[in-house]
Amino acid sequence: MTIQTTTTMTGCAYMEKAVLPGLVPLFHLWLERPERTMVHGHCNDMENMDHFIFECLSKENPTYKIEVEKGWKYISLLEHTADEKSPHSMKNETKSVRKSFRCAMYDVTDYDLDGVRIIRIAIAKARYEILEVEQCEGLGNLLGETALPFVSEGEREWPDGSLYLYMIGRKPYMST
Repeated sequence: MTIQTTTTMTGCAYMEKAVLPGLVPLFHLWLERPERTMVHGHCNDMENMDHFIFECLSKENPTYKIEVEKGWKYISLLEHTADEKSPHSMKNETKSVRKSFRCAMYDVTDYDLDGVRIIRIAIAKARYEILEVEQCEGLGNLLGETALPFVSEGEREWPDGSLYLYMIGRKPYMST
């Protein structure tokens, strides 16, 4: 679910397994569109959802001591966005794919007794040419703040283009 949005938006996510060695797994995220609704599908009905596909480019350690102590981690992402077909396009035409770069900061908390994992992630605004270090600035403020402002009605991002997600799921099982 998105955090601090006036309109509640839920979704679902999963990591796609790499089918060949050397391929990076993709992170798939579906989020409801920022429209008022009384029924939230939690991915039962994906018609009112946007599909985001992220490829992990690198995982970097935080550079500030306070971020290291809090367990926050940075990750650079390549977002693959499929442009929607126009109403006049042919059914068998392929969708064009737009790629953009994003920086993200996240933390993971495991609750062993309940078998639950919580992931909070702040994702910076997309940049289409190149990944820049400046995209990561301010993400720690989002994760560390307890009284965040609300996102405007009908929006899912703050004015700076960043997005804040709260994900809860089953903790992965450890194999022996």
